[in-house]
Amino acid sequence: MITYILIFNIPLVLMYFEIKNKIIFEDLLKLYFLFLLLFIGLRYEVGGDFYSTSLSMLPLNSVYDTFSTITILNSVLLYISKISYLDVFIYNFIGSCAFIYSFYKFTKNLESRSLTLIISFPIIFLILAMGFTKQSYAFSFILLGILYFKKEDYFKTLILFTISILFHISSIIILAIFIYKIKYIIKNIYTYVFLFFLIILSYFYLPVLIEYVLNWVLEDAKPKSTGMILRVLMNIPVIFLYLIFRSKILKIDRNYAFLDIIIAIQMIIIILAFVTNISGLLDRFNIILSFSQILVYSLILQINKDYFKEIFSFIYFKYFIILYFWLSFADTRIAWLPYKNILFSNF
Repeated sequence: MITYILIFNIPLVLMYFEIKNKIIFEDLLKLYFLFLLLFIGLRYEVGGDFYSTSLSMLPLNSVYDTFSTITILNSVLLYISKISYLDVFIYNFIGSCAFIYSFYKFTKNLESRSLTLIISFPIIFLILAMGFTKQSYAFSFILLGILYFKKEDYFKTLILFTISILFHISSIIILAIFIYKIKYIIKNIYTYVFLFFLIILSYFYLPVLIEYVLNWVLEDAKPKSTGMILRVLMNIPVIFLYLIFRSKILKIDRNYAFLDIIIAIQMIIIILAFVTNISGLLDRFNIILSFSQILVYSLILQINKDYFKEIFSFIYFKYFIILYFWLSFADTRIAWLPYKNILFSNF
Protein backbone atom coordinates (compact mmCIF):
# COMPACT_ATOMS: atom_id res chain seq x y z
CA MET A 1 0.00 0.00 0.00
CA ILE A 2 2.84 2.38 0.83
CA THR A 3 4.03 2.20 -2.80
CA TYR A 4 0.79 3.70 -4.11
CA ILE A 5 0.67 6.39 -1.40
CA LEU A 6 4.24 7.47 -2.14
CA ILE A 7 3.56 7.72 -5.89
CA PHE A 8 0.35 9.63 -5.17
CA ASN A 9 2.40 12.23 -3.28
CA ILE A 10 5.23 12.71 -5.80
CA PRO A 11 3.25 15.46 -7.63
CA LEU A 12 3.58 17.55 -4.45
CA VAL A 13 7.28 17.87 -5.25
CA LEU A 14 6.45 18.73 -8.85
CA MET A 15 4.01 21.35 -7.61
CA TYR A 16 6.79 23.25 -5.85
CA PHE A 17 8.69 23.69 -9.13
CA GLU A 18 5.48 24.49 -11.02
CA ILE A 19 4.48 27.24 -8.57
CA LYS A 20 7.99 28.70 -8.67
CA ASN A 21 7.89 28.62 -12.48
CA LYS A 22 11.13 26.67 -12.61
CA ILE A 23 12.28 25.62 -16.08
CA ILE A 24 13.10 22.17 -14.71
CA PHE A 25 9.40 21.51 -13.98
CA GLU A 26 8.60 20.36 -17.52
CA ASP A 27 11.52 17.91 -17.50
CA LEU A 28 10.54 16.54 -14.10
CA LEU A 29 6.93 16.20 -15.23
CA LYS A 30 7.97 14.23 -18.31
CA LEU A 31 10.14 12.02 -16.11
CA TYR A 32 7.15 11.33 -13.85
CA PHE A 33 5.00 10.47 -16.87
CA LEU A 34 7.71 8.09 -18.07
CA PHE A 35 7.69 6.47 -14.65
CA LEU A 36 3.89 6.13 -14.77
CA LEU A 37 4.13 4.57 -18.23
CA LEU A 38 6.43 1.84 -16.87
CA PHE A 39 4.52 1.56 -13.60
CA ILE A 40 1.23 0.95 -15.39
CA GLY A 41 2.47 -0.79 -18.53
CA LEU A 42 4.90 -3.29 -16.99
CA ARG A 43 2.81 -4.36 -14.01
CA TYR A 44 2.71 -8.07 -13.27
CA GLU A 45 -0.33 -9.82 -11.76
CA VAL A 46 -1.68 -6.40 -10.79
CA GLY A 47 -5.07 -4.95 -11.72
CA GLY A 48 -8.61 -6.19 -11.98
CA ASP A 49 -8.32 -7.56 -15.52
CA PHE A 50 -4.77 -8.92 -15.60
CA TYR A 51 -5.83 -12.55 -16.00
CA SER A 52 -9.15 -11.93 -17.77
CA THR A 53 -7.24 -10.15 -20.56
CA SER A 54 -5.27 -13.33 -21.25
CA LEU A 55 -8.50 -15.34 -21.21
CA SER A 56 -10.00 -12.94 -23.77
CA MET A 57 -7.22 -13.90 -26.17
CA LEU A 58 -7.99 -17.63 -26.11
CA PRO A 59 -10.92 -17.64 -28.63
CA LEU A 60 -8.92 -15.49 -31.10
CA ASN A 61 -7.32 -18.06 -33.39
CA SER A 62 -7.44 -16.04 -36.61
CA VAL A 63 -8.00 -12.51 -37.90
CA TYR A 64 -11.56 -13.56 -38.74
CA ASP A 65 -12.27 -14.17 -35.04
CA THR A 66 -11.51 -10.53 -34.22
CA PHE A 67 -14.74 -9.53 -36.00
CA SER A 68 -16.89 -11.62 -33.67
CA THR A 69 -17.49 -8.63 -31.39
CA ILE A 70 -18.34 -4.97 -31.96
CA THR A 71 -15.16 -3.89 -30.11
CA ILE A 72 -13.17 -4.87 -33.18
CA LEU A 73 -10.08 -2.76 -32.52
CA ASN A 74 -9.65 -4.21 -29.07
CA SER A 75 -9.97 -7.74 -30.48
CA VAL A 76 -7.38 -6.98 -33.17
CA LEU A 77 -4.95 -5.76 -30.53
CA LEU A 78 -5.62 -8.82 -28.38
CA TYR A 79 -4.97 -11.06 -31.38
CA ILE A 80 -1.70 -9.29 -32.19
CA SER A 81 -0.67 -9.61 -28.54
CA LYS A 82 -1.48 -13.32 -28.63
CA ILE A 83 0.49 -14.17 -31.78
CA SER A 84 3.44 -12.07 -30.55
CA TYR A 85 3.73 -14.50 -27.62
CA LEU A 86 4.05 -11.49 -25.30
CA ASP A 87 0.42 -11.96 -24.30
CA VAL A 88 -1.00 -9.53 -21.73
CA PHE A 89 2.34 -7.73 -21.27
CA ILE A 90 2.43 -6.17 -24.75
CA TYR A 91 -1.31 -5.42 -24.57
CA ASN A 92 -0.87 -3.61 -21.24
CA PHE A 93 2.26 -1.78 -22.36
CA ILE A 94 0.72 -0.44 -25.57
CA GLY A 95 -2.33 0.58 -23.55
CA SER A 96 -0.12 2.40 -21.07
CA CYS A 97 1.66 4.28 -23.90
CA ALA A 98 -1.67 5.36 -25.41
CA PHE A 99 -3.07 6.36 -22.03
CA ILE A 100 -0.05 8.35 -20.83
CA TYR A 101 0.35 10.14 -24.18
CA SER A 102 -3.32 11.18 -24.32
CA PHE A 103 -3.35 12.22 -20.65
CA TYR A 104 -0.22 14.33 -21.16
CA LYS A 105 -1.75 16.07 -24.19
CA PHE A 106 -5.11 16.52 -22.44
CA THR A 107 -3.63 18.22 -19.35
CA LYS A 108 -0.85 20.15 -21.12
CA ASN A 109 -2.63 23.52 -21.04
CA LEU A 110 -4.60 23.09 -17.83
CA GLU A 111 -4.09 25.02 -14.61
CA SER A 112 -1.85 23.26 -12.06
CA ARG A 113 -0.84 20.16 -13.98
CA SER A 114 0.64 18.70 -10.81
CA LEU A 115 -2.74 18.77 -9.16
CA THR A 116 -4.37 17.02 -12.13
CA LEU A 117 -2.08 14.07 -11.34
CA ILE A 118 -3.35 13.94 -7.76
CA ILE A 119 -6.96 14.14 -8.95
CA SER A 120 -6.41 11.33 -11.43
CA PHE A 121 -4.33 8.89 -9.40
CA PRO A 122 -6.93 6.93 -7.36
CA ILE A 123 -9.60 6.38 -10.03
CA ILE A 124 -8.23 7.20 -13.46
CA PHE A 125 -4.71 5.81 -13.00
CA LEU A 126 -5.21 2.92 -10.59
CA ILE A 127 -8.73 1.68 -11.27
CA LEU A 128 -9.15 2.62 -14.94
CA ALA A 129 -5.65 2.37 -16.45
CA MET A 130 -4.59 -0.57 -14.25
CA GLY A 131 -7.94 -2.27 -13.75
CA PHE A 132 -10.01 -1.77 -16.90
CA THR A 133 -7.32 -1.80 -19.60
CA LYS A 134 -9.78 -2.28 -22.45
CA GLN A 135 -11.73 0.76 -21.27
CA SER A 136 -8.52 2.74 -20.75
CA TYR A 137 -7.80 2.41 -24.48
CA ALA A 138 -11.23 3.92 -25.17
CA PHE A 139 -10.69 6.64 -22.56
CA SER A 140 -7.40 7.62 -24.21
CA PHE A 141 -9.08 8.33 -27.55
CA ILE A 142 -11.90 10.19 -25.80
CA LEU A 143 -9.37 12.56 -24.18
CA LEU A 144 -7.87 13.33 -27.58
CA GLY A 145 -11.34 13.70 -29.06
CA ILE A 146 -12.29 16.25 -26.40
CA LEU A 147 -9.27 18.37 -27.37
CA TYR A 148 -10.40 18.48 -31.00
CA PHE A 149 -14.00 19.12 -29.93
CA LYS A 150 -12.87 22.25 -28.06
CA LYS A 151 -11.07 23.36 -31.24
CA GLU A 152 -14.35 22.79 -33.15
CA ASP A 153 -12.71 20.16 -35.35
CA TYR A 154 -15.71 17.85 -35.20
CA PHE A 155 -14.59 15.51 -37.96
CA LYS A 156 -11.44 14.45 -36.08
CA THR A 157 -13.50 14.33 -32.88
CA LEU A 158 -15.95 11.92 -34.48
CA ILE A 159 -13.13 9.72 -35.80
CA LEU A 160 -11.51 9.49 -32.36
CA PHE A 161 -14.82 8.82 -30.60
CA THR A 162 -15.58 6.08 -33.13
CA ILE A 163 -12.21 4.49 -32.41
CA SER A 164 -12.99 4.62 -28.70
CA ILE A 165 -16.32 2.84 -29.25
CA LEU A 166 -14.52 0.12 -31.22
CA PHE A 167 -12.38 -0.45 -28.12
CA HIS A 168 -15.17 -0.33 -25.52
CA ILE A 169 -18.90 0.01 -26.18
CA SER A 170 -19.47 2.17 -23.06
CA SER A 171 -17.72 5.00 -24.93
CA ILE A 172 -20.91 5.55 -26.88
CA ILE A 173 -22.08 7.77 -24.00
CA ILE A 174 -19.57 10.44 -25.06
CA LEU A 175 -21.48 11.05 -28.31
CA ALA A 176 -24.03 12.90 -26.20
CA ILE A 177 -21.80 16.00 -26.18
CA PHE A 178 -22.70 16.59 -29.82
CA ILE A 179 -26.10 17.76 -28.54
CA TYR A 180 -24.23 20.96 -27.71
CA LYS A 181 -23.56 21.46 -31.45
CA ILE A 182 -26.77 19.93 -32.77
CA LYS A 183 -27.39 22.62 -35.43
CA TYR A 184 -23.92 22.15 -36.87
CA ILE A 185 -24.23 18.37 -36.74
CA ILE A 186 -27.55 18.34 -38.60
CA LYS A 187 -26.12 20.42 -41.44
CA ASN A 188 -22.87 18.46 -41.80
CA ILE A 189 -22.54 15.63 -44.30
CA TYR A 190 -20.16 13.78 -41.97
CA THR A 191 -23.04 13.25 -39.56
CA TYR A 192 -24.98 11.20 -42.07
CA VAL A 193 -21.91 9.21 -43.10
CA PHE A 194 -21.37 8.39 -39.44
CA LEU A 195 -25.03 7.45 -38.94
CA PHE A 196 -24.84 5.20 -41.99
CA PHE A 197 -21.75 3.57 -40.49
CA LEU A 198 -23.61 3.00 -37.21
CA ILE A 199 -26.59 1.49 -39.01
CA ILE A 200 -24.36 -0.91 -40.96
CA LEU A 201 -22.48 -1.80 -37.79
CA SER A 202 -25.73 -2.37 -35.89
CA TYR A 203 -27.09 -4.55 -38.70
CA PHE A 204 -24.11 -6.89 -38.68
CA TYR A 205 -23.73 -6.90 -34.91
CA LEU A 206 -27.39 -6.89 -33.85
CA PRO A 207 -27.11 -10.25 -32.00
CA VAL A 208 -24.04 -8.95 -30.17
CA LEU A 209 -25.82 -5.72 -29.20
CA ILE A 210 -28.82 -7.69 -27.93
CA GLU A 211 -26.45 -9.82 -25.87
CA TYR A 212 -24.89 -6.67 -24.42
CA VAL A 213 -28.31 -5.40 -23.33
CA LEU A 214 -29.22 -8.77 -21.82
CA ASN A 215 -25.91 -9.14 -19.98
CA TRP A 216 -25.61 -5.60 -18.64
CA VAL A 217 -29.22 -4.50 -18.11
CA LEU A 218 -31.84 -7.26 -18.06
CA GLU A 219 -30.43 -10.51 -16.74
CA ASP A 220 -30.22 -11.22 -13.00
CA ALA A 221 -26.57 -12.19 -13.39
CA LYS A 222 -25.59 -8.80 -14.84
CA PRO A 223 -22.22 -7.42 -13.66
CA LYS A 224 -22.22 -5.62 -10.31
CA SER A 225 -19.79 -2.96 -9.13
CA THR A 226 -19.43 -2.62 -5.36
CA GLY A 227 -17.47 0.63 -5.58
CA MET A 228 -19.86 2.33 -7.98
CA ILE A 229 -21.79 4.33 -5.36
CA LEU A 230 -18.62 5.88 -3.95
CA ARG A 231 -17.30 6.72 -7.41
CA VAL A 232 -20.51 8.45 -8.53
CA LEU A 233 -20.80 10.38 -5.26
CA MET A 234 -17.31 11.77 -5.95
CA ASN A 235 -18.95 13.78 -8.72
CA ILE A 236 -21.20 15.77 -6.37
CA PRO A 237 -18.60 18.48 -5.48
CA VAL A 238 -17.67 18.71 -9.17
CA ILE A 239 -21.32 19.16 -10.16
CA PHE A 240 -21.93 21.89 -7.58
CA LEU A 241 -18.74 23.77 -8.42
CA TYR A 242 -19.51 23.68 -12.13
CA LEU A 243 -23.05 24.96 -11.62
CA ILE A 244 -21.82 27.77 -9.34
CA PHE A 245 -18.98 28.90 -11.61
CA ARG A 246 -20.46 27.97 -14.99
CA SER A 247 -20.71 31.54 -16.28
CA LYS A 248 -17.08 32.27 -15.40
CA ILE A 249 -15.93 28.99 -16.92
CA LEU A 250 -17.63 29.84 -20.21
CA LYS A 251 -15.87 33.22 -20.21
CA ILE A 252 -12.58 31.31 -20.31
CA ASP A 253 -13.75 29.30 -23.33
CA ARG A 254 -17.35 29.14 -24.54
CA ASN A 255 -16.73 25.63 -25.87
CA TYR A 256 -16.59 24.33 -22.32
CA ALA A 257 -20.39 24.45 -22.58
CA PHE A 258 -20.21 20.77 -23.57
CA LEU A 259 -19.67 20.17 -19.85
CA ASP A 260 -23.38 20.99 -19.44
CA ILE A 261 -24.10 17.65 -21.11
CA ILE A 262 -21.47 15.75 -19.11
CA ILE A 263 -22.68 17.17 -15.80
CA ALA A 264 -26.31 16.40 -16.68
CA ILE A 265 -25.42 12.78 -17.48
CA GLN A 266 -23.50 12.47 -14.21
CA MET A 267 -26.51 13.76 -12.30
CA ILE A 268 -28.68 11.14 -13.99
CA ILE A 269 -26.12 8.44 -13.15
CA ILE A 270 -26.23 9.45 -9.46
CA ILE A 271 -30.04 9.09 -9.43
CA LEU A 272 -29.96 5.77 -11.28
CA ALA A 273 -27.29 4.48 -8.90
CA PHE A 274 -29.84 4.57 -6.07
CA VAL A 275 -32.99 3.50 -7.93
CA THR A 276 -31.71 0.72 -10.22
CA ASN A 277 -29.51 -2.37 -9.94
CA ILE A 278 -27.38 -1.82 -13.04
CA SER A 279 -24.30 -0.77 -11.08
CA GLY A 280 -21.86 -2.44 -13.49
CA LEU A 281 -23.14 -0.48 -16.49
CA LEU A 282 -23.39 2.81 -14.60
CA ASP A 283 -19.85 2.41 -13.28
CA ARG A 284 -18.50 1.98 -16.82
CA PHE A 285 -20.32 5.12 -18.01
CA ASN A 286 -19.20 7.06 -14.95
CA ILE A 287 -15.52 6.19 -15.38
CA ILE A 288 -15.61 7.13 -19.08
CA LEU A 289 -16.80 10.62 -18.03
CA SER A 290 -14.31 11.01 -15.16
CA PHE A 291 -12.26 13.51 -17.17
CA SER A 292 -14.82 16.08 -15.99
CA GLN A 293 -13.18 16.08 -12.55
CA ILE A 294 -9.86 17.09 -14.08
CA LEU A 295 -11.40 19.84 -16.19
CA VAL A 296 -13.71 21.35 -13.58
CA TYR A 297 -11.17 21.46 -10.74
CA SER A 298 -8.53 22.90 -13.08
CA LEU A 299 -10.93 25.62 -14.25
CA ILE A 300 -11.97 26.42 -10.68
CA LEU A 301 -8.30 26.92 -9.80
CA GLN A 302 -7.85 29.17 -12.82
CA ILE A 303 -10.82 31.30 -11.75
CA ASN A 304 -9.97 31.42 -8.04
CA LYS A 305 -6.18 31.70 -7.95
CA ASP A 306 -6.32 33.68 -4.71
CA TYR A 307 -7.80 30.64 -2.98
CA PHE A 308 -5.24 28.17 -4.30
CA LYS A 309 -4.29 26.82 -0.86
CA GLU A 310 -7.90 26.21 0.17
CA ILE A 311 -8.82 24.55 -3.14
CA PHE A 312 -5.63 22.49 -3.14
CA SER A 313 -6.23 21.31 0.44
CA PHE A 314 -9.78 20.21 -0.39
CA ILE A 315 -8.71 18.34 -3.52
CA TYR A 316 -5.67 16.72 -1.92
CA PHE A 317 -7.48 15.40 1.14
CA LYS A 318 -10.50 14.29 -0.91
CA TYR A 319 -8.42 12.08 -3.17
CA PHE A 320 -5.99 10.95 -0.46
CA ILE A 321 -8.91 9.73 1.67
CA ILE A 322 -10.40 7.92 -1.34
CA LEU A 323 -7.06 6.27 -2.09
CA TYR A 324 -6.39 5.29 1.53
CA PHE A 325 -9.83 3.80 2.20
CA TRP A 326 -9.85 1.94 -1.12
CA LEU A 327 -6.43 0.40 -0.45
CA SER A 328 -7.41 -0.42 3.14
CA PHE A 329 -10.97 -1.71 2.90
CA ALA A 330 -12.12 -2.38 -0.70
CA ASP A 331 -12.71 -6.04 -1.51
CA THR A 332 -11.05 -5.59 -4.89
CA ARG A 333 -7.80 -4.20 -3.45
CA ILE A 334 -6.25 -7.68 -3.39
CA ALA A 335 -5.85 -7.45 -7.18
CA TRP A 336 -3.53 -4.45 -6.69
CA LEU A 337 -1.64 -5.56 -3.56
CA PRO A 338 1.24 -6.08 -3.44
CA TYR A 339 2.37 -4.13 -6.46
CA LYS A 340 4.55 -6.20 -8.80
CA ASN A 341 6.45 -5.20 -11.90
CA ILE A 342 8.35 -7.34 -14.41
CA LEU A 343 11.42 -5.09 -13.89
CA PHE A 344 11.69 -5.54 -10.13
CA SER A 345 10.35 -7.41 -7.13
CA ASN A 346 7.18 -6.95 -5.08
CA PHE A 347 6.49 -3.62 -3.39
